Amino acid sequence: MWLDELSAQRSQVDPDADDPFAPPDPRVGTIYLIHLRKRMGHAQHYCGFTTDLKRRIKTHKAGGVHAARLLAAAKDAGITWSVVATWTGTREDERRMKRNNDLARTCPKCREKVLRRKAAQQRRVYAARKAAEECVPVST
Repeated sequence: MWLDELSAQRSQVDPDADDPFAPPDPRVGTIYLIHLRKRMGHAQHYCGFTTDLKRRIKTHKAGGVHAARLLAAAKDAGITWSVVATWTGTREDERRMKRNNDLARTCPKCREKVLRRKAAQQRRVYAARKAAEECVPVST
């Protein structure tokens, strides 16, 4: 009986885990980041996931019902866009990136501007704190 239970457990484990010739994991694909040349309202980036990047980009460029709404609206407005970064990952990784809500920091075209803006904001906060400390009289 014990050997049967062990066999059942082993059959539940992925037998192809160490097999280099096993088919690729269907959950793993490409996460891509698209940079719009001009802002569409509040958005300038689109992040997506696909297992066939060329086909998905072709769909986005064509517009229509299967394209992302943001990119279809950009096409209608005459705004061009380009794929600026790709990563290997899962749909969960893409969702995590979207939830993080800071796609501009991962965009090679926007990264420097974002980091300069955040550094300037930190300098202003630091200066305000220093000024507040100097104004407060120290009691002895």
